[in-house]
Amino acid sequence: MSAIATFHRLNAHDLKPLLSAAAIRRKEVKRLLPFLPSRWVEHDGYGEFMASHATELARFGYSGYAISELELLLQGHDATLFGPSTLREESAALSAARQSTAVLFDAAGARTLRMQLQGITLTPEEVAGHLEEEHGSREPEMVEALLAAFAQVQVWLSQVSESHIGLLQIG
Repeated sequence: MSAIATFHRLNAHDLKPLLSAAAIRRKEVKRLLPFLPSRWVEHDGYGEFMASHATELARFGYSGYAISELELLLQGHDATLFGPSTLREESAALSAARQSTAVLFDAAGARTLRMQLQGITLTPEEVAGHLEEEHGSREPEMVEALLAAFAQVQVWLSQVSESHIGLLQIG
């Protein structure tokens, strides 16, 4: 089983509507015959909102789990994808509503994290050592995936301008 990692760019003024659209709405529908119980209908408008308000940037070609593994690797460099550079409260609310990992970046946070990541050099040997320490194996495909994730995250972050927010979703 695999997870998909995507990065979207939205207009900054769409942050509150995004959080609102993320919640699944339940509506009670009364039946015409009074002796029949009501039923509940759910509406998930998130996909519609994203289709009309968000631009999906280049999709990550490997499993989204590589992004999570990259997070562990970056912690050894005192860096984090899911930390202070993000819109934390909004990210937590979106993650809870969508039951997935969602991280929101404003322009300043994206710029700060990108600069921090640019100061880190990951070598295949370091990545392989991390994988062996964490998982007991040095799979070349996973080394390649982590290095690709590191490069892709920087590209994504570079595309968040002052008038935008970035959304990294893994799920």
